[in-house]
Amino acid sequence: GGTVSAVDTYVGHLAGSNGAATVTGAGSSWTGNSFFIGNSGTGTFNVLNSATLTANNNTFLGYFAGSTGTPNVDGAGSKFSLTNNKSLWVGGSGFSGTPAGTGIVNVTNGGTLDMNGSVTYLGVSGGTGTINFDDAKWNPGSAVAVGYSGTGTVNITNGSIVTLNGQIILGLSG
Repeated sequence: GGTVSAVDTYVGHLAGSNGAATVTGAGSSWTGNSFFIGNSGTGTFNVLNSATLTANNNTFLGYFAGSTGTPNVDGAGSKFSLTNNKSLWVGGSGFSGTPAGTGIVNVTNGGTLDMNGSVTYLGVSGGTGTINFDDAKWNPGSAVAVGYSGTGTVNITNGSIVTLNGQIILGLSG
């Protein structure tokens, strides 16, 4: 498998842009500090067929208004992980006054989303955040905030397993 190591990764960085990245196959990995998937444009990141994506810092999906960020984690052994107690921001950035976009995480067919003690925020600062699990695993870390001054949705179907070692907060702030 192939290996990518980067400081920060931007997919769909500028307004009007459309970017995609794929890491696929056992032993293939992409590791970096922060990931911005759909920073101002549209970004898609595919993690397929037992590949891994590891973020060592905060990661943002649909950072600014008008952006869309979508990671797809598909297949047994495929994994998207955050380390170092950092946060996953799905549909926004959490920075006051920053209008947010749309983030959608799809984890399917035995894939895993592993937050390792991190906090997951869905729908931040007017943004929209959705996580879809279909026959998948989610270790959300210390807390999940769904609808953090935005619209957040979590869909768990077809035998998906969620192991939460902390809080889930639904509709935080208006």
